[in-house]
Amino acid sequence: MGAALSLVISSFAEEREEVKKRFKLAEGNAARTLKQAARQGRVDIVFSADVVSGVKTQAIKGEYTPREAFNLMLKNSRFVAVKHRKSGVYLIKEQDPPDVN
Repeated sequence: MGAALSLVISSFAEEREEVKKRFKLAEGNAARTLKQAARQGRVDIVFSADVVSGVKTQAIKGEYTPREAFNLMLKNSRFVAVKHRKSGVYLIKEQDPPDVN
């Protein structure tokens, strides 16, 4: 059984640079709030709904780049938002463990 992927498909692919947008999101279920944030930020996002199941995002309000918004929402979780250089799509993934060396 493969992990279910949640993909927000939008017409915002042409917006590649990090531009601040207005975000206003309540705390809540990551699968729902990350999609809402992608719509508000006018960006595409990909994440596994199974992987973020049970994750609660932080509320945010203000002007942020999409990356800032996603990462503020995911603060205190094990996840981080990264942007694919060529496509501009954001990926929500588990943070790499800190290097202890």
